[in-house]
Amino acid sequence: ETGATVLVLSGGEVEAAEIGSGASMTLAPGAEAMGVVIDGGTMRVTGSATDIESINTYIYETSVTNGTVSVDGALLCDASAGAGGRIELSSNGFAYGVFTLTDGGEMHVEEGGEIFFLINDLEAPSTQLLVNDLSRVTGAPKYSLVVSKNYQERGTYVFASGAADFDGTFSVISENLVEYGTLKVGEKLKIGDNNYTLHLAGDDLCLTVAKPEGLEVSRGDIDSNNISDVMFQYTGGVGQIGFWMNGSNQWRSTMSLHPVDAWKVLGAYDMNANGNADTVLVGDVEVAGIKGFFVGYYVDAVDTDDNWVNINFLNNPGGVKWDNKIGNLTGNAGKNSIVWHSAEQRALGVWTDGTDNWVGLGIYDENWTLIGCGDFDGDGKDSVVMSFSGGSAYYSVDLDSSTKSMGSLDWSGWEIRAIGDFAGDRVDDIVLFHKEAGLVALAADGNLDSFTLLGMLDAEDWFIVGAGDYNGDQQDDLLVRQLSTGMLGYYREGDMSQWVNLGGGVDMNWTVIA
Repeated sequence: ETGATVLVLSGGEVEAAEIGSGASMTLAPGAEAMGVVIDGGTMRVTGSATDIESINTYIYETSVTNGTVSVDGALLCDASAGAGGRIELSSNGFAYGVFTLTDGGEMHVEEGGEIFFLINDLEAPSTQLLVNDLSRVTGAPKYSLVVSKNYQERGTYVFASGAADFDGTFSVISENLVEYGTLKVGEKLKIGDNNYTLHLAGDDLCLTVAKPEGLEVSRGDIDSNNISDVMFQYTGGVGQIGFWMNGSNQWRSTMSLHPVDAWKVLGAYDMNANGNADTVLVGDVEVAGIKGFFVGYYVDAVDTDDNWVNINFLNNPGGVKWDNKIGNLTGNAGKNSIVWHSAEQRALGVWTDGTDNWVGLGIYDENWTLIGCGDFDGDGKDSVVMSFSGGSAYYSVDLDSSTKSMGSLDWSGWEIRAIGDFAGDRVDDIVLFHKEAGLVALAADGNLDSFTLLGMLDAEDWFIVGAGDYNGDQQDDLLVRQLSTGMLGYYREGDMSQWVNLGGGVDMNWTVIA
């Protein structure tokens, strides 16, 4: 009421109060208020904080018209100011959340006062305006963008409007206040594996988070968010391809059909350095009566005719059998190569960087088996893994045809089932599976002469599918599947004490391509 004065002492809490014309309320250090409506009155929040880490006085969800709320040494979260309403932050005032300024309402910030924009709480793409009209923010505020280094979704965040004349500078920080750098409109800042760009779209202030051009794509990541996606092909019939997205069982379907008796899906790999994995296929077909292979990929795993890139048609009139794997043998970021091996032709070679440029790697006859690709020395280039005489010895083969022994598996029954960087040191490791005993072992850095037992699976019902980074922590996880149900899950970083269940519902007619 008019002339009324309320003092809220330390430890006191106020909820859903109304401050009318001529009335006032003061919050002392250590007090809290929520849902205060100010209409003609004033509210003063006087905390003792000198920085964000020492705050102990809070005010939440405040609405002010024809009055003032002033914040000093405290935190204001979510507020609106309408006709005649004014929000004031002192040099030790702090604010975050959503602020709506309309009908002449304004926010005035003294030099040193800080407004935090919590982008890390949003999902891309986002049009959640954290300040609806930045032109109504006056004074000399310090602006901070709070982002997540490892888990920030790629996309564009439209977080403020009324920003056509904005020329301020943002500090970019993490949730735990680690400073990454600063941004002005038109500038770009690299944080982890992302570029953060501050820009205007008309009157809106936006932050776009994107993978830097040419950066290595996470294994099987078709939507460029640094989390591997699980590829399926319906091998029980028509060959349809689909994905479980982003470490979950969220289904994304593709529409084209690739009969399994003719087309082999090699997996999802970035072939054109655009930051997204593409669906790579080899088709054993006839064209104008000529038998051969169609080799190509669907850009960004979008399987429409417009998105198909045909690398080449490889003539194969004699019906020679070729095995294929994919890896980045050149070290050119985002440019994966296709490996070819034919035992009957005694040939091993590579189509480099998403093209049909052939590089021969030497003579490898029926005693040799193509296993896969991996970077076992951290030089940024994959090597081809070849098995000799059924696993009695393994060798890595580089693009210059040089070879290196990887060791041997002295015990029978062991198979290489996954290649991935489980330690996060940018050197690939090998996971072995004993198909009878169910034992799982890790050969660090691809050294097969020394491996560590990780645990055991029921060999009659579970098997290892492959590897990928299914939680975005930049370390590969071990993907496994249950035969009886088709259920999928992974062991974080290959640690068999850390199980994450992805889900079921996809039967064994759907083959996982990993």
